Amino acid sequence: MRKKEYLIGIFGILLIGANLRLPITMVPPFLPEIDHLFGLATSVNGLLTTIPLLMFALLSPLVASWGVRLGNVKVLFYALIILALGSFLRSIPNVWALFIGTITVGIGISGGNVLLPSIIQEYFANKATLITGLYLTTMSVFAAIGTGGIVPLFQKTGYSAAILVLSSFSLFALLLWTRFSIKLPAKEVEKTISRQTAQKYSVKGAKLTWLVTLYFGIQSLLAYSLIAWLPSYWVHVRFSTTLAGLLMTFFVLVGIPMTMLIPFVARTKQGTLALTIVIGLGMMLGTLSLIISSQNFGLNLFCAILLGMTTVSAFSLSIVFFQQKTSSYEQTAELSGTAQSIGYLLAGTGPLLSGILVDHFHSWPLVFAIYVGLACLLLLVGIVIAFSKPIKG
Repeated sequence: MRKKEYLIGIFGILLIGANLRLPITMVPPFLPEIDHLFGLATSVNGLLTTIPLLMFALLSPLVASWGVRLGNVKVLFYALIILALGSFLRSIPNVWALFIGTITVGIGISGGNVLLPSIIQEYFANKATLITGLYLTTMSVFAAIGTGGIVPLFQKTGYSAAILVLSSFSLFALLLWTRFSIKLPAKEVEKTISRQTAQKYSVKGAKLTWLVTLYFGIQSLLAYSLIAWLPSYWVHVRFSTTLAGLLMTFFVLVGIPMTMLIPFVARTKQGTLALTIVIGLGMMLGTLSLIISSQNFGLNLFCAILLGMTTVSAFSLSIVFFQQKTSSYEQTAELSGTAQSIGYLLAGTGPLLSGILVDHFHSWPLVFAIYVGLACLLLLVGIVIAFSKPIKG
């Protein structure tokens, strides 16, 4: 691959990373406006954040399989077309367009979620650590842009224009990836596909696959549950919505530097082990502190910072596990698809079950105690993974 195509591929990966969370994180702050425009019930509104997670859970194994048969670059190209179509479809001020677009966006993002770690291993192995860190950082930065930018954009431009502006990043990603796909040498593509179709790779028989899947699932459940319910908890303990929003802003922003740091620290076995211990203990301490934090703003700020850093770190480490604990990029794609399928299913049920527990028992400490137990399990599973050898090819 020539240097120009190499650089185009890297920038394409970064732009794709920018679109893996932006279309999701722009929705929750926008829900009151959506409710006002379309008159949807709160329970129906909640589907707009749940639908993408369900698409991830349903499609991740299929995406991995398609990548092996057709080639990762080609499947990701088709996924980006679907993502761009869904993103722009949501700009139409119609409730059917909104929900069909959300389903389509979830389908498109599934391609990037599963295939990017494998593509980095396949075409950019000599820079895998750097590019993984960069795309995870880009993902987090644009997730924050989606959270903080959608409402001001709506107030200045209106519904359709606000969504179109943020959706334009999906079109940029598609254009750049199209260029990379076209410029990729035909012989290299043919060689890749023939090698993929000639051999069958399956990681599902390895115990390590299910340990990594469990790790990804637990961290997903904790992260999405905390994101969904921490603002409500802070309002419950008598913080103003402004202070609750400020705490959530710290939760989101402090994790961004960790996305770049984690892949570099995890390059060695000692670094990986240290990370699993620090992340697990940090999550345990953060959720345990929530039980006793009550109306102490300083302690709640500490919890927001610690949990924001550790949840993002756990996700980043999961992506590293996909690459580090496999022997080929085909295995990376399959492990990624398997883990994300189950992981995002758990992520979708976590906030729902947390809400049911709060409504039934009227006890936030009970919910946080369960989170402490899950964080402890995350620590133990992470340690076992750190000591495990990669899955054999």
